[in-house]
Amino acid sequence: MKQAGLTLFLVLAFLAAGLGAAWADNASPATPAKPRLVVGTAIVEPFSFKAADGRWVGITMELWDNMARHLGVEYEVREMTLSDLLHAVEQGKVDLAATALTVTADREKLLDFSQPYFLTGLGIATPAKAGASWLETLDRLLSSRPVEILLVVLACLLAAGLAIWLLERRKNCHQFGGSFWHGVGSGLWWAAQTMTSVGYGDKAPVTFTGRLLAVTWMLISLVLIASFTAVITTSLTVSHLGVTSRDTSELRDLRLGVVKDSVSQAYLEGHRLGFATYPGLGDLLRDLSAGRLDAVVSDRPSLRYLANHQFKGQIEVQRDNFQPGIFAFALPTQSPWRKPVNLALLAKLQEDAWRRILFRYLGEDPEIREVLQNR
Repeated sequence: MKQAGLTLFLVLAFLAAGLGAAWADNASPATPAKPRLVVGTAIVEPFSFKAADGRWVGITMELWDNMARHLGVEYEVREMTLSDLLHAVEQGKVDLAATALTVTADREKLLDFSQPYFLTGLGIATPAKAGASWLETLDRLLSSRPVEILLVVLACLLAAGLAIWLLERRKNCHQFGGSFWHGVGSGLWWAAQTMTSVGYGDKAPVTFTGRLLAVTWMLISLVLIASFTAVITTSLTVSHLGVTSRDTSELRDLRLGVVKDSVSQAYLEGHRLGFATYPGLGDLLRDLSAGRLDAVVSDRPSLRYLANHQFKGQIEVQRDNFQPGIFAFALPTQSPWRKPVNLALLAKLQEDAWRRILFRYLGEDPEIREVLQNR
């Protein structure tokens, strides 16, 4: 009897435990948490920036937000400079970089990139002025570089005049003879005629050494005149804001600015041009509009957007579009999110929402609107 009672008790205990576990499973079903990604960004209008209410907006950020919904992930945004952002992706401190990030061979060695989502290129911004006054033009011409070249030309002219006088004064005294001042004056007159290639023929060397000097002076004059012309042209170019990108020599004597570790910096370094680096494009354009820089080289879509909004009437963007490139999202190498991100990106690029984002930020720019309408 006791054994039967014990058996019944054990059976009831096991049944109670099983029912309790089943009830607990049904009462609190496990809900898997959404993955949470760390997204790094840098302020580059109109691709990634903060709205007045603190939300991150812009072409890239709104595209990414749509992609995150598609992927079913949550994310937190961390703001950095472009330079810090690239290092953070490389070191795996962020899961993804979302900003105006150009794909380059050097970056591809350190990072992985998604499929591209935007075609871009470099542009040049200069201070906006209707035209330089004669005082501004004169100030440019009297700046240190033109004056230095002019002094070199005058020194060479004086040296050539003295040399021809010393060589010709005895055997060619009717042209270079007389008193010291008369002879040197004749030598300077001859040197100036020869330099400008408008010699009147009234003075010419007759000795062998004099003629050898004449040939040498002609060759030197070509170099001096070319150098002086180039410097004057550059000064007037800056004065009238006619900077272009097709001839980088026009940029050589300008005070240039770029964003640190940007494609613009790599471009100027490749052409051996001097420049100052800034942490962000906004700081660059503020110094440009204040006259502390002559030109800024950066992504042309961003320059045109800012020229039409925050810096309207203060800067203007030159017509040239050079160094074409593509924007993409950056991920750490071997990231497991690369394929899901690419699939979400390709899906969102086919939707009308993407077209509306582009028109909202770039549609008022006639140059870009024409491209969007033909998409």
